[in-house]
Amino acid sequence: MTTLVTCLDAMDPYAPGCDGRPAARGPALAALNAIPCSRMLILETAATADRRDALERALQSAHPDLAVEWRPLPLDESLPDRLVEEVAGASSGNAVTVCLNSGPDAVREAWAFVAARHPRVRWIEIPPGAGTAPLREGPPPLPAASVRDRAAAIELDERPPAVPDVFSACSRLGLRGEDPLFRATLDMAARLAPHPVPLLIHGETGTGKGLLAALIHELSGRARAPFVAVNCAALPDNLVESILFGHRKGAFTGAATDQPGKFALANGGTLFLDEVGELALPVQAKLLRVLEDGIVEPLGAARGLAVDVRVIAATHRDLRDAVAERAFREDLFYRLGYAQLVLPPLRARRGDIRIIALHLLTQLNRTLPAPRRMDASAVARLEQHTWPGNIRELANTIGRSALLCDKPVIQSADLLIEPAPARPIERNALPDIGAGFSLPAYLADLRRAIIRRALEQTGGKRSEAARLLGITPQAISKELREDSTINRG
Repeated sequence: MTTLVTCLDAMDPYAPGCDGRPAARGPALAALNAIPCSRMLILETAATADRRDALERALQSAHPDLAVEWRPLPLDESLPDRLVEEVAGASSGNAVTVCLNSGPDAVREAWAFVAARHPRVRWIEIPPGAGTAPLREGPPPLPAASVRDRAAAIELDERPPAVPDVFSACSRLGLRGEDPLFRATLDMAARLAPHPVPLLIHGETGTGKGLLAALIHELSGRARAPFVAVNCAALPDNLVESILFGHRKGAFTGAATDQPGKFALANGGTLFLDEVGELALPVQAKLLRVLEDGIVEPLGAARGLAVDVRVIAATHRDLRDAVAERAFREDLFYRLGYAQLVLPPLRARRGDIRIIALHLLTQLNRTLPAPRRMDASAVARLEQHTWPGNIRELANTIGRSALLCDKPVIQSADLLIEPAPARPIERNALPDIGAGFSLPAYLADLRRAIIRRALEQTGGKRSEAARLLGITPQAISKELREDSTINRG
């Protein structure tokens, strides 16, 4: 006899946030749809107690012969031990399968402790959707923070934790998308992650550079060590060296105690330097020395400190231009850029806008008393916007629209999309306007020139050029036909 153990989730019994399609099964029904079982143990927390009645009705309707047992679960320091006890009780004479992606985040992280005590339990994860995608199996990886202290208490062995697969890590971090360019970047990141080489991530503001760095950290085998993120653009000029490299007492006015720098805090793990192009040249020189010899020199220290830190840097600037302008050291650029990853802007992956938007709404629904959904008109409007702020702007739009909408279904008119900031055009870039000037003809020529430029950037691939421009491939074909007709005339 098999017992399925799951935790009542905010998405049970059905997940809202779908654009007019039938509601997708939540974790409990999706797990039942994927595996056969004769008994179900549902752990109930205070955070999701309001979903119990709806799930009970759904189970009685779809699985009337299933034996269901409900047990309360506290969200406090006793949570890991209670989960161990509940699974032990369910294992008495039974095979046990645990649905990992169910319940509040605290429960999902705490399953790692249960895996250490019950190695024979089957662990499953149902990808988001209607439960028809392939089942993901395997024990949960240990979360990066706080686990080390608990590990000793439950007698974890010293073997390194299993590295999660890309799907599980992306799901946990919220990295979503099926765009080929985006998936190629994720694949490259996964291949490079196990090797402790420095990496450089390029991407516009809001594309998820920090999440990509966190993904590399999780897949690197360093997940039990610290992941320290630093926004270099926000560091005060007079404190940047102290913050990065640390200082000793008395090193400068106000240095009353010894302070470790970010490199020391990240020892054994990963240091993420966001907007590294904003560092001043003297700091760049010191950073280069750390990357070359692994020795950090705190301000005022008599000798350096050896550190084992994997450095991942990110920038929205073109550092090659900065090198040419002597604003960024060429040797540091090549040291950081052992391998370079590029995150495409959201306007270049329009097919992912719906996926990301519904994921963001699903996450937000966990905090709302009344879940929201989006209809097809709202999704279509999201897909038409250019999103200069990328995923961060999309998240802000979804958040304020859901919070301020009084209806259960968000429609196109309910989306609170901020207008894109106007970009001034240089006067010398404008044409001379005189006798014979035709604005329609000028705009038509400009449109065709931009389309040709996009085709050059994409190697003649019309579908990719259309994604960049926010138009259809058919529109590009039409422009090219008209352009060839004019040329023949």
